[in-house]
Amino acid sequence: MRHKYGASGHPEGFLVDWNNVESVAALIKTRSTPLDYTVIIGRKERLYFLGESHSNVAIRTHLQHSAGALSASGITHLLIESDARQKSKFEQLFLGDNIDINMLKCGPVGETHQQGYRTMVSAMIHHGIRVIPIDVNMDQPGRKLSLDFEENREQFIAANIATVLNNHPGAKIAVLIGRAHTHREYHAFLSASGRLALTMGHPSMVINYCGGSVKNPQSILQAARISGHNDATFAIDIRSYQSPIVIYGQGNSDWVVHLPQT
Repeated sequence: MRHKYGASGHPEGFLVDWNNVESVAALIKTRSTPLDYTVIIGRKERLYFLGESHSNVAIRTHLQHSAGALSASGITHLLIESDARQKSKFEQLFLGDNIDINMLKCGPVGETHQQGYRTMVSAMIHHGIRVIPIDVNMDQPGRKLSLDFEENREQFIAANIATVLNNHPGAKIAVLIGRAHTHREYHAFLSASGRLALTMGHPSMVINYCGGSVKNPQSILQAARISGHNDATFAIDIRSYQSPIVIYGQGNSDWVVHLPQT
């Protein structure tokens, strides 16, 4: 597929076959750059989805160490996939009140992996980034997984994102959330939060993380290995390389950040 000159400034004519590892490896060799959040965090966009895999501990470790860089790039708020009823506690934590972070749920996982989220949240607050939980209570008794529940959940998350954007007109907001929520189109018959935020008048930049301990998307990870980049942290602006079979879905990712594979 031939891609015209795009928003990312890549030249016309670079061919990418996302089903062909050699083609993706060529993209990594010629178009990847060292990760620089001041480049990714633009002047116009105010909303940045950080698409993660909840089982990939390396992502939270990376964000913990990148809190200063995110703050320097202009990020003022981090919205997290955690029970919104804790909002006042997180605000107290940000203000320096005597709140035990170990009593807060900081991510959508069990207690086994909470510490990584808590350490990341502490780092964000240390660098002046306000952390706000925006999710429903996923531990509510009798909760049933259903399309109706998930649709209402997406609406709830998107409404909370819109509220923060509307209440803080000068803010730049990052949303750390599972990749499926970042889609700008329907995902598994649901109106994903990214799509809903867009319909509310809030366009976004979507950054998806790969590498670490998770073995997908395989085409990018294999390509990184054969190109000698599997131990590297790098970024690729893929806005000029979208196609119906692009690994994250057409138009559903703007940047890919690769972390060292384990």
